[in-house]
Amino acid sequence: MAYISENHAVNRVASLTADRPGLRQPALPQPGKFVLVQCHRFRCLGFFDAEGKWRNAQTIQELADVKAWCGIEDDTFIPVS
Repeated sequence: MAYISENHAVNRVASLTADRPGLRQPALPQPGKFVLVQCHRFRCLGFFDAEGKWRNAQTIQELADVKAWCGIEDDTFIPVS
């Protein structure tokens, strides 16, 4: 997983999601915002921190191999590039 600087994460340009044309979603969630995170073998509540790392919301441990994320109020997973 590539790490993204705080400045880059905050200023990342919104992208179009392939399965919802016309709807603009942020490529990454705001740092500190809880989202559902899809990893290789499981899903959990997590967040993207200010250092550009995905973390488990319960344990605060870094999550490796994050594939996608989904806002809690949404139902569409957004791929992590």
